[in-house]
Amino acid sequence: MSQDRQRCLETNKLQVLQNNLPKWREIRNKKLEKTDIEFFIALENYFASLQNDRPEVAELKSLAQQRQRLRDVTQFQNTDIVSDEIEMMDYLPEILR
Repeated sequence: MSQDRQRCLETNKLQVLQNNLPKWREIRNKKLEKTDIEFFIALENYFASLQNDRPEVAELKSLAQQRQRLRDVTQFQNTDIVSDEIEMMDYLPEILR
């Protein structure tokens, strides 16, 4: 293969790579987002299970429990706390205030 053809080939491959990078970033970001959630849930479960009285551990456990309550808010089913559908439209759980 000639040097000109080799340079052209390399230039073309680099251009195709540059064109593909935005698509790769999008796919990567979706995968990172998914694994971030799984990672943080695992990390929160670990912090919540720690048996230590140090202040930093207590703070981490509290944050882990708060994040779990935030995830649990979408499982809310207790409609007895409001009197009607109008009040339900305005209701906001404590954890979201």
